[in-house]
Amino acid sequence: MAVILFGSPGMNIKIELMTFDNFKPYGCMLSYPSDEQPDITREDLDYWKRPMSLSGLDSDGEFSFMRVKRREIILRKLDRLPASAELYLSLDGCSSVYFVAAPSSGANAKPDTHRIKAFLYSGPGGVLINPEVWHCTPFPLAHDADFFLGLRSNVILKNAMKITVGENQFFSHKFEERIGVEL
Repeated sequence: MAVILFGSPGMNIKIELMTFDNFKPYGCMLSYPSDEQPDITREDLDYWKRPMSLSGLDSDGEFSFMRVKRREIILRKLDRLPASAELYLSLDGCSSVYFVAAPSSGANAKPDTHRIKAFLYSGPGGVLINPEVWHCTPFPLAHDADFFLGLRSNVILKNAMKITVGENQFFSHKFEERIGVEL
């Protein structure tokens, strides 16, 4: 059992390889379905019809660019967006660890620390986190990772040079003990 951390957190979470099925309660994996034959094969393309709803972004969704810095894989907090899905579309295919916990609602809701999961995702592709699901920014494994980030446009606001979060669009929970991972 290899542990990927440098500190001594209060608990460790076993990393699972992300699949379409095991990530379904938290969102959707956006990836080539390498284990399935294409629905259409032509001279110029292969096409898999795997519709993925982006309805959680609503009609006023937006995409922005984000570089996630490689850092120690220690979970210190989880966030949730009550009214928006969050799309991490990898631009460089860097493998990353995603922490998630079951959805909850209400301004005072907290994630269940005994039900936090850690998933390893290897691109290319991306991950769509459902609204209300507790999660954090991915932890890239090899190097800083580049993503297109998709959110509802009222979550992160920019007024002049100041960035703010829309009212009641973002909730965060910090853990008293640091949480690490193991393979």
